[in-house]
Amino acid sequence: MKYVFLTIWAVLFLPLGGFASLGLWRSPGSYQRYLLIAGVAYAAVCSFKLIQEGYRSRALFGSSNVGFWLCLLLLPLCLLPLYGAYETWLQGIYVPNSSGRKTYLSSLLLEGLQALVGHWGPIIALLVFGLGMMFFLLGMIRQYRR
Repeated sequence: MKYVFLTIWAVLFLPLGGFASLGLWRSPGSYQRYLLIAGVAYAAVCSFKLIQEGYRSRALFGSSNVGFWLCLLLLPLCLLPLYGAYETWLQGIYVPNSSGRKTYLSSLLLEGLQALVGHWGPIIALLVFGLGMMFFLLGMIRQYRR
């Protein structure tokens, strides 16, 4: 089963790394290309180590670091709420989903905060959520690290 996961990893990340390298080769002056290749490399290393730790012999090496690599792989997701707060700050007002549906709980919460506090309400909520998620994952990393 380990080889199935490693094959899936290779089928996913080798072409993705090739496309990121091709994009970097076509426009080397763009910093977004460097961020893309760094993100692909980060995800590739973390997922490879996660697969490797998941199938390591417990008798030889003791406890595993699966939780560490999983938390490290999820850590960049903390940037999504922070990016949403940055977009809200740039626009000066929280703009809900472009489809016009207001059924999502998070959208309703952010719109309510904007109505109560002003445009700083969604920014503060997104900052608290993103930083809270980051501190939670960093605490979990510290717990799982040997």
